[in-house]
Amino acid sequence: MSEAGYTAIVTGTSSGIGLDVAKAMLARGWRVVGIAQGKADLADPRFEQVEVDLLDEAATAAAAQEIAARHEATHLVHNAGL
Repeated sequence: MSEAGYTAIVTGTSSGIGLDVAKAMLARGWRVVGIAQGKADLADPRFEQVEVDLLDEAATAAAAQEIAARHEATHLVHNAGL
């Protein structure tokens, strides 16, 4: 089943559950914006990586504005381990 048209912001995509969630969404046709301190090992044209430390409020706010300017997210999966 294709779910093309959905765009998710997923935190914690550099490894573990966040990375697995991003992969599952991509497999279903979603666009995914991954947020993490490190790079995710994903090579998919529908995946965009944003590297940011979510404990840094100014950097997080700047990243959120940047993402909002380029994407209309339909879903948020907040999975980052803080």
